[in-house]
Amino acid sequence: MEMMARGKIVISTAVDGIPDYITHKQNGLLLFKKNENDIVTEAIEAITELSNNDTLKETLRKNAYEFARQKFSYEEFNRFYKKILSN
Repeated sequence: MEMMARGKIVISTAVDGIPDYITHKQNGLLLFKKNENDIVTEAIEAITELSNNDTLKETLRKNAYEFARQKFSYEEFNRFYKKILSN
């Protein structure tokens, strides 16, 4: 989330709760392979695609930042904890 808040492009394996925050080709890139060698190949393909597609890079940066701002801003943090503590 920290990198998203800085407008950085996140490339991650699609494990555990990561797909709850990263939507493939919308606000980051997910790697879906399970085998280590296949993951490396998929990551190389993702990096190559990014290096050849400035529009995709800009879209991912912008969407990552906006997602982090909406979900993890100071205001959202306060709203969430006030709701929990008021119950």
